[in-house]
Amino acid sequence: FFMEFASYEGFTKLFHYIQGKNEEGKKIDMTAPVLLKIPENERIMEIKNYTIHILLPAIYYENPPTPIDSDVYFIDLPEMYAFVKSFGGWLLTWNSKFYSSRLRAQLSKADRKFVSGYYYGAGYNSPMTLIDRHNEVWYIAEGTPGCATSDPDLAI
Repeated sequence: FFMEFASYEGFTKLFHYIQGKNEEGKKIDMTAPVLLKIPENERIMEIKNYTIHILLPAIYYENPPTPIDSDVYFIDLPEMYAFVKSFGGWLLTWNSKFYSSRLRAQLSKADRKFVSGYYYGAGYNSPMTLIDRHNEVWYIAEGTPGCATSDPDLAI
């Protein structure tokens, strides 16, 4: 899939789940961010597999409602540290690729260790929010990062 199609299709399935399309018929509050795991490669128009995640409210951690759609399933994300770059607008193929490549270059220049092969796109706003949107790209740190906020190599 292309990112925009994959994120729309995946989010729609997850949105139906939290709107009560689950065995218990429970409606679940929407949380932020919505995470999209984006495979890295050099070609924008290549078909890829994407994974979209929503975070469940804490009251459902131990016993979430059972999905009806077999494409909706649960995973436990491990505790992790992430290097993050924020940007406005919408999370799209071109800008996620642009900001992730900037972040990757800054991390490489600063000799920071991070997981390669994929990155996360994080969206914090409702689709109904048209202005003042907040998005991020994340690279997962290998181990515990020791970067200081005053590090000039990580400046924008």
